[in-house]
Amino acid sequence: GMNRTEHVVDVGGDAPYRIEIGSGLSADGTRVLHATRAGHVLVATDSNVGPLHADALEAALRAARPGLRLA
Repeated sequence: GMNRTEHVVDVGGDAPYRIEIGSGLSADGTRVLHATRAGHVLVATDSNVGPLHADALEAALRAARPGLRLA
């Protein structure tokens, strides 16, 4: 499909985490949430990309996990 990871960065240490960078990832709420251990997701964006994709990402996350709390 159009959702593909182009880069993966695994960060080690006491609280390891994974960073996935790619095209179309924001439309796949299930994939984004599946990648989390504790159910926490941080979305990093900028003033150009954010307004274009924030609503779609929020909708995808809520569809994947109804009742999700977003801050």
